[in-house]
Parts: sequence; structure tokens; C-alpha cells
Amino acid sequence: MRHVPRFSRLIHYWQPLGFIKVLRSDEWPADHAGEEVCGQELDQILADPSSWKYTLEPTRWICVASGDRDIQELEEGMRGVQEA
Repeated sequence: MRHVPRFSRLIHYWQPLGFIKVLRSDEWPADHAGEEVCGQELDQILADPSSWKYTLEPTRWICVASGDRDIQELEEGMRGVQEA
């Protein structure tokens, strides 16, 4: 199966703006036990097909969760994604 990073650009742009968080953990659920991934490390995860591959017994979890900014501010986030 081919890796198609459909949401990579959106995640890459919205994460620094605070609309979403990307979390990584060795335990389930990643949004409770995980640490936030940012910057170059986030770029590497987004580009790595193995980060998003489903396995029967995962050894790490990646989670995209809501950020700290209110969804009402999303217009700013959409403008940036369209320009990128």
C-alpha cells in the first residue's frame, strides 16, 4: 500500500497555530500519556509511511488531537493552508 500524506500540509500548518496537537506515546491512548511532537520531528513523522501504518501490535501510538485554540478562529488556519 502506498503512503499518501493527504493531511500532512494541514497538520504541518495547524499544529504551530495551536488548532491541533500531534502526540506520540508508547502507551494507549496517546492523547493521555503522550508527549507533543513539534518542528522537525513532526515533519519526519508526517513524511514517514511507517508512522501511519496499521500494525496488529503497535509499539508506539501517534494521535492527532484538538489544540488549545478555539475552532471559531479556524478562518486564519484555513487562509494559511490555501496560501501554502
